[in-house]
Amino acid sequence: MIAARFIATAGMIAAGAWLAVVGGQATASAGTLCQAANGGHQTHVVGGSACSAKAGKGSSARAEESGGNGTAVAVADAGGQADARSLQPKSTALAGAPRGGQAHSYTTGPGAMSVAQSAPGGTSVAIGGWGGRAIAVPEGTACSGGFAAAWVSNSGKLCIHSGAVGFQN
Repeated sequence: MIAARFIATAGMIAAGAWLAVVGGQATASAGTLCQAANGGHQTHVVGGSACSAKAGKGSSARAEESGGNGTAVAVADAGGQADARSLQPKSTALAGAPRGGQAHSYTTGPGAMSVAQSAPGGTSVAIGGWGGRAIAVPEGTACSGGFAAAWVSNSGKLCIHSGAVGFQN
């Protein structure tokens, strides 16, 4: 039930991020690599691909959409580091480090979604493979679909899912 809520929330965040990037003051450039540090913000939209990175004071964020028709969003604050990479078509990678820590979100297969949010002083990693959904947040992890893996260092929570087989602690 919590996993379903996380997936629904992540889906809404991805849709909102996409609309914000497309409907906002985005500027197109060659490539969809966005990087920001120390209070910076960068957004790029190229065709169906979009990225956005925003970093507070003492923080860094990197978002890359290289798969085509996808979205990558990274936001960091309070000295945190966020890295979101959407590497396959029709995928979404979201990474947030709002209170410090490190968040890494990667999609390695088409149609994937990955969401990573770090806790202060911690690291969260989410990897969504072929049609997979991976969520790593301070409250726990959730994995579903074709392939997914997620890990949160502060809690030690881990999940791995491949087809009909999965593990979650």
